Amino acid sequence: MRGVSRTGWLVALLVTQILIMAALLGWSATVHDQIRMPLEARLPEPRPGIHLPARDLLEKVNILSGPEYLGIELLTPFRRSLSFQEGQMFWIFLQRRLSMGTPLVERAREAVREAEVAKRIQDGLCDGFLSFLYDVGGHRDVARQNWAATAVGELQASPLLPWAKKLDFVALSSLAETSVGGLRFVTDLNPEVLLILPEHDPVRFRGLRLFHQQPHAVVLPVGVHALAPGLWAQVLVAPVGTGHPAELNLLVEGGDGRIVLISGSSLNRPLVSLRQAKQSLGRRISTYVGSTGYVTAVDTSDLQDEIQAIHHEFPDLILIPNGDTSLLAHCALEALLGPSYRPGRLGARVDL
Repeated sequence: MRGVSRTGWLVALLVTQILIMAALLGWSATVHDQIRMPLEARLPEPRPGIHLPARDLLEKVNILSGPEYLGIELLTPFRRSLSFQEGQMFWIFLQRRLSMGTPLVERAREAVREAEVAKRIQDGLCDGFLSFLYDVGGHRDVARQNWAATAVGELQASPLLPWAKKLDFVALSSLAETSVGGLRFVTDLNPEVLLILPEHDPVRFRGLRLFHQQPHAVVLPVGVHALAPGLWAQVLVAPVGTGHPAELNLLVEGGDGRIVLISGSSLNRPLVSLRQAKQSLGRRISTYVGSTGYVTAVDTSDLQDEIQAIHHEFPDLILIPNGDTSLLAHCALEALLGPSYRPGRLGARVDL
């Protein structure tokens, strides 16, 4: 009897392990489909009982890094499974009509030599939607989990499939570990992913060991570059002595013509980014989202001077820093800006 009992226990343990492996493989396949699914592939089934209207997903910046929740109201059940992640990671989902001749499509065509891969990337860029990541946090597994909870789960529950079912590209503010550490989860599933990078140290890039072949990368020099209708990249020279070649921000046009600046600049002053964006586009900058690394690193007195200068030149600006903002800086910003300060939190969504 003891031998039979032991055999039964081993069989039960084996069955449990098989079920766990099957579940993990299914989850991995779902994430993989959302990153690389070809246009003609069969779509995953939406989750029963959860339906998200398109307006809840389109024209949004989704914050996928920072402390967990911290009092914000989670927008969908999928976001309950988000986990704390250092650095910053945003999923941005736009409805944009691109075609041959659009700057981003042309730059991608020049960057990708393989005809089949180039066509797949171009078809994705020109399908009417842009779904992309800006920075990927500091940890592969957490980045993958947070991507699965939002982009994968929420798109499956929306009427936007089959058009918006993949990742079009990844834009990186720099090669800092807190910006690029999670990129491995994308390259594991799709080594052909299109990257948008600022000028960088090629030795540092090769040292990341993310690719077995030449990566498909659009490298942008210093300046403001049109990518798509209502989407620009802003590349700034890093301050002298920092050892960084450049940093890349994004500028996105909102529905009423206002401009949202999404920043990965941890070295440049926010005021520098805002001034250049306004000068280059000749448009009102309404919102600053993302890294305030410079602001949080300075003394309180310097912080006050910086914020007062921003408020003087951009009196209507809404400031939404990412979750890495220190408690000291959070309190100072809240006191200085009042309702214009809206701290970003893991799982929060910013309307464009």
